[in-house]
Amino acid sequence: MPFLIRVALVVLALYVLWRACGRLLRSLDMRSQQRDRADHPEQLHPVDELVQDPVCKVYVPRREAIVLRRGGEPLYFCSDKCRDHYVQQDGQQPG
Repeated sequence: MPFLIRVALVVLALYVLWRACGRLLRSLDMRSQQRDRADHPEQLHPVDELVQDPVCKVYVPRREAIVLRRGGEPLYFCSDKCRDHYVQQDGQQPG
């Protein structure tokens, strides 16, 4: 068999082996990432409920809202200013 054909076959075999190893490594990496996501689903889709400020009616993520508890129920505000306005108005209302 001529020398160039042998070299071409060796190069082709190395290329096929290289591609197969690459696919195997990517597959293992994807499985590892899927396993990590299954262990920590909150990292895959972090969910933060939106709550409405009772004063200005703006929606804010609950984790960023300023919380005021009245009668055991939480009220969520977008800012200290809205919270203070609510407390001032609530204090002036009869009842």
